[in-house]
Amino acid sequence: MEIKLSERMEAVLGLAGKGRCIADIGCDHALLSMAAVQRGLYDGALAMDLREGPLEAAKKNILETGFSDRIECRLSDGADGLNENECDAAIVAGMGGHLIINIVKKNIGKFRALDRFVLQPQSDVGAVRRFLIDEGFEITDEDMVFEDGKYYPMMSLTYRMEDSLNNGLKPEGYDDVTYEFGKYLIAKKNPVLMDYLEYREGILAGVIANIEQADMDADRKSERLGELNRELDLVRRGLCILKN
Repeated sequence: MEIKLSERMEAVLGLAGKGRCIADIGCDHALLSMAAVQRGLYDGALAMDLREGPLEAAKKNILETGFSDRIECRLSDGADGLNENECDAAIVAGMGGHLIINIVKKNIGKFRALDRFVLQPQSDVGAVRRFLIDEGFEITDEDMVFEDGKYYPMMSLTYRMEDSLNNGLKPEGYDDVTYEFGKYLIAKKNPVLMDYLEYREGILAGVIANIEQADMDADRKSERLGELNRELDLVRRGLCILKN
């Protein structure tokens, strides 16, 4: 039986490359783990989840598809249950940005030991990029898809050499725009990013117009309009780069 993935999960797997073993952290029903093994991208996988319910469903799916000898299910809070150097890649998808930051921060040595890993944060993507680069990781590729009315950015990463980190060297090409919207997405003029920024521009312009006409505390109005106009300026700068 061929494992079918959503467009979002296909894109995530597309960034994961190939290797010996991949850890699917927050695996839900283990579809990514099964697809990675079935397609010959990885010899084996660890399907890890905090919740027993999804993990039991994962075990059933793995048994039914005949991958029990190649995929291990493991109850784990984030990457706590992953042993260092046990896998050469990992995926953390479908979680809030700050939760992903905490997962990486809590077990940062394990992520540094990986050849690569893929993150697909649902929120606060700019904060995720800033944290990772500050911690010595390098974003090597990015993708973005639109599915079921939502925009999903994602990125693949590796750990830079320790001497580069100690010397304070960071990857080139990062500023407020590329941290927020993705250096590789912008460089590739990703059409989904273009759609997202145009959508976001319209939303922000509408909210700003409504607040300008609202009867509210003057200081609060000024503060909120300042925040929104800064965000709108960032979006328009991103659009300007994509369109030129």
